[in-house]
Amino acid sequence: VDMYPSEGGLSAIIRDVSEKKENERKIKEFIERFTLISQASNDAIWDWNLLTEERYWGEGFNTLFEEEISGIRYSHDLWLERIHPEDRELVQNTLSQVIEDPKESFFQVEYRLMRKEKGFFYLIDRGIIKRDEHGKAIRMVGAIQNISSRKAYEESMKILNKELLESNRELEAINKELEQFAFVASHDLQEPIRMISSFLGLIEKKYSPLLDETGKKYIHFAIDGARRMRTVILDLLEFSRAGNISEEKKWVKTNSLVEEVLKFLAKDIQDKQATIHVGNLPDICCHANAMIQVFQNLISNGLKYQLPDHKPEIWIEGQKEPGEWKFSIRDNGIGIEEIYLEKIFVIFQRLHQKDQYSGSGIGLSICKKIVEYHQGKIWVESTPGKGSTFYFTIKQ
Repeated sequence: VDMYPSEGGLSAIIRDVSEKKENERKIKEFIERFTLISQASNDAIWDWNLLTEERYWGEGFNTLFEEEISGIRYSHDLWLERIHPEDRELVQNTLSQVIEDPKESFFQVEYRLMRKEKGFFYLIDRGIIKRDEHGKAIRMVGAIQNISSRKAYEESMKILNKELLESNRELEAINKELEQFAFVASHDLQEPIRMISSFLGLIEKKYSPLLDETGKKYIHFAIDGARRMRTVILDLLEFSRAGNISEEKKWVKTNSLVEEVLKFLAKDIQDKQATIHVGNLPDICCHANAMIQVFQNLISNGLKYQLPDHKPEIWIEGQKEPGEWKFSIRDNGIGIEEIYLEKIFVIFQRLHQKDQYSGSGIGLSICKKIVEYHQGKIWVESTPGKGSTFYFTIKQ
């Protein structure tokens, strides 16, 4: 209400200021919200009027600069002075470029800010640019966030990755040396073993009339031991070769690989009157010969580890899953006790006597090596007396 003197008394003008009061209330509420958000986020909010050079620095600047500097300012010299000397030119150039380029509407830069006492911390500075109808920058609003914790984490991850990379290189070198040793040792040992076997055979043949039963038994044990030693050496040779796959990866029809394996095992399948069920297997990209060896070892195990007079039945399935192909070979054999489910993949680990089931205990360790070479994994689930299911994956 405005009142002023007039003839015969006072005159008054009454104006409705409801809209004005509502706008003032909204502005006050907005400022309060803006302040609370600034405090809650610990970000340093800034507002720069490029026409008047007036700058508003929020309360977060007090935390960053470790002194009371928030409020209205007409220069950003204090901010520039505290930027790390190595980063200052980058920040100034980035800021100038985005202001001068009419196509730019966003500003972002990372830099280090010197502490008041000692040291520095990392910041990320982001802002939105408002332009007039001619594309000239007239205002910028943004926030500065302390990212020192993130930078420290990134740096620790870099160090850790570097150490892991170095450890992997050392492991690869050691593995190659071990594989080379196994190859050379097994190759060089074959000739002496062959010679021992040959001469023992000659002794048995030539001097058999002069030997009593005990002597003949000893020679038989020696020949059998030499034969088993040669088998172990050949298995070592095969195991060392499993990690040195020279063939290129290629796309193959897995059903064709399995069909090839079943042809190779045809006599065993016929002798044991086994039934093999092969599902619709996915095509995969792999080292074909190595993958044939995996299927051959797993299927032959399903045929071998059966109760006497029991007809084997084997199911081969496969499917495509996110990032990998997954296969399973299930049998109705003797099964495996739970405590041995991991042990069976260790080289030369056998769960049965040689007179029960033949083999040297190397097949599954070769499967594991080949599968891991394809960046997959292999495992087994089993119920004693009912059968086992071997699973393995191949990375796509």
